[in-house]
Amino acid sequence: MNSVNKVDLKGKGTMELSGGILYLRWKPAANIGIEVAAAAIAAIATLGHGARLPILVESKV
Repeated sequence: MNSVNKVDLKGKGTMELSGGILYLRWKPAANIGIEVAAAAIAAIATLGHGARLPILVESKV
């Protein structure tokens, strides 16, 4: 079975599932608008398969 464990967020960052934790990593100085935020929410659904998972958000300035 081939499962997705990392999703690109419209070039602004990535979301990855590892060890039962979702890691949301924004690129430095990324401008996050509604379209990118919606992509992040969709990635949560895709990676989490409906499960409630902890999420760690990283952003470097």
